[in-house]
Amino acid sequence: MNLDAAFRKALIYLDTGKEEAAKELLDAIYQESLETDDSLHLVQSSCALGQYYYNRDEFTNARHYLDITVSTPLEEGLDDLLAYEINVANELLLELDAKN
Repeated sequence: MNLDAAFRKALIYLDTGKEEAAKELLDAIYQESLETDDSLHLVQSSCALGQYYYNRDEFTNARHYLDITVSTPLEEGLDDLLAYEINVANELLLELDAKN
């Protein structure tokens, strides 16, 4: 699977209200990125899944994926590329901590 194209497609699904299709695609991206040790797509998909679950008040699942987002070791040069996802995940984790 071309993970770049698949991730863009998942974002389009989210933007157009096709949330279940987006989740299924994000799950597939997440699994493949785990299997191939692809930290870029692992962080992107785990952040998007964390947001997906957070928006549905499924906070245990949200925390699981957001923790992965912020704890995944990054290859050199990816920290700048993934700064947005990591910041979003940190903000949502703070909000989850405030809810407890």
